[in-house]
Amino acid sequence: MRMSQRRMSVQDQLDVLKRGKLVTIALCRGGEPYLVTLNYTYLQGENCLYCHCATEGKKLDFIRANSLAWGQVLEDNGYLTGKCSHAYRTVMLDCKVELVQDQPSKRRALELMIDHLEENPEPVKKGLPPDLAGVAILRLAIRAMDGKQNPPAAR
Repeated sequence: MRMSQRRMSVQDQLDVLKRGKLVTIALCRGGEPYLVTLNYTYLQGENCLYCHCATEGKKLDFIRANSLAWGQVLEDNGYLTGKCSHAYRTVMLDCKVELVQDQPSKRRALELMIDHLEENPEPVKKGLPPDLAGVAILRLAIRAMDGKQNPPAAR
């Protein structure tokens, strides 16, 4: 990182991942790039993010061709008036994307996402279809991560 004073501690990176709701992932297939933003939940114990999507589509075509992805979670803390700058914290992720296959694991991941994203998760969880046939769950296994912030947090 060119400006090492902006590097975030691992604990600050984990804080951004735990609080965030959207991850943008960059995928590549045969030299063709594709960028997509997804809701997620982060599981520190598994060092991964879980996302959901449809069972067919461009995103899955890219993942099936190349399961490696680059992700970013951004915490936008606003424009710094008069400084021509922006306050933010961002975590960059080197990931391997896996498609979760078994029903209990899919349901668990989806319920964890709902718990993370919803103010009142129980009605949403009760409304899930029993078989989850139309839902794909992506597991983004984090291989490496780094974080950058502006302005750097007071220490």
